[in-house]
Amino acid sequence: MSATPFVLLPPSEGKAVGGGGLPSRDTFDASLGTFRVRVAAALERSLRRATRAEREKLFNARGELAERALLATRAYLEGSAPLREAWRRYEGVVWRHLEPATLDAEERSRVLVPSALYGLTSANDAIADYRLKMSVRLKPLGVLAGYWKTPLSQVLATHAREATLVDLLPGEHASAFDFETLSETTTLVRVSFVDRHRARAVGHAAKAVKGVVARRIVREGLANFEDFAWEGWRVERHEAGFVVAAPSSCTR
Repeated sequence: MSATPFVLLPPSEGKAVGGGGLPSRDTFDASLGTFRVRVAAALERSLRRATRAEREKLFNARGELAERALLATRAYLEGSAPLREAWRRYEGVVWRHLEPATLDAEERSRVLVPSALYGLTSANDAIADYRLKMSVRLKPLGVLAGYWKTPLSQVLATHAREATLVDLLPGEHASAFDFETLSETTTLVRVSFVDRHRARAVGHAAKAVKGVVARRIVREGLANFEDFAWEGWRVERHEAGFVVAAPSSCTR
């Protein structure tokens, strides 16, 4: 396995506000720019005639959070949105435990983040504040995970060609990739997180350990990964990759 794998990590709903006038072109702008423009156009059309209830459904938010999402989206569509590097923008539990500020630029470049708005960025790429899920349906694009599936799979198959690609994605974001296609050009390693009942682990602890695991893999690769342990969580190898299992006292 490659000593320096790429890691697929989900974005977080929690995001820092503000930013500056950073360059808007990023790692995947040339290959995904046209697809991003289509998402923006579909968003603009949806918002133009949406009721308040429809906007809240679109952003999966209510009250002040929905208003923030509306203002941020309008700024993005107008091209006036302040930008922050993704590693500075995302503030959720996974990202806090990744501790991206202590990674160097090369390490952060191997953290790849799928999103409904941008398709795919690295942790170093500058992004706007936004709120949009892969499960949202936009006319005429359909469900965004399905819309992005072919371009993201093709772009990533080229970007990570002959490298190791570690999948840490939940179902919502994993559905935006064709992993069979990716396995043809990359060494694909799946990492799943389970609770003490061997069901999918959820909650704060599961998100925290995912961030810690991502950091370990980005910095050290997968060599000796079976020795990983953190607050009772331990790693087991299986056919498709690894299982990170919760301690017996951890609840779902």
